[in-house]
Amino acid sequence: MPIRMRLEYNPEVLINVEQFVQDFGNVVYELFKETHAQIQAPLLAELRYTPPRRYWEGKDFQSDAQRRAFFAKTGGKPYQRTGKYAAGWRVTVSRGGEGGQMVITNLAPYGKFVGGSFARSGRDFQQRGHKRTGWPRSVQTADFWINAATEVFEQKLAKYIDENFGVVRLGRRNR
Repeated sequence: MPIRMRLEYNPEVLINVEQFVQDFGNVVYELFKETHAQIQAPLLAELRYTPPRRYWEGKDFQSDAQRRAFFAKTGGKPYQRTGKYAAGWRVTVSRGGEGGQMVITNLAPYGKFVGGSFARSGRDFQQRGHKRTGWPRSVQTADFWINAATEVFEQKLAKYIDENFGVVRLGRRNR
């Protein structure tokens, strides 16, 4: 019996690929929303962490002006937490370009002084007193979860492509 190889081609797969390319933005956005739903709760739990209450010590002020403002406002009594910083965290997802974007924000106007800023300028706005009392730097938490979201999204996209196109590999099959 002669040795033989046969190559078959299934053009239906190209139709599926063409449809995928046309729907790419929608597919990516849906997978992005799934990723958001998966990481939102643990991300918010970390961002909303509130360290135990510790009372003021004189070395916590950034400047003499800050110390004077503190005493003018509170009369020297310990600050009463409102919970607005922790409650102010939001993680939203929206359509952007060919896919989506995830945005992490804090609605408290003083948020950058409690947990630091997301600014990449290298300037650290987090106040010494908040560092000392254990408020985590929000940029570190956000960076970790953005990296985690990227991995989860890439896994979801790879799985989608494999489930829809990976078995037949562009319609070629060797026998």
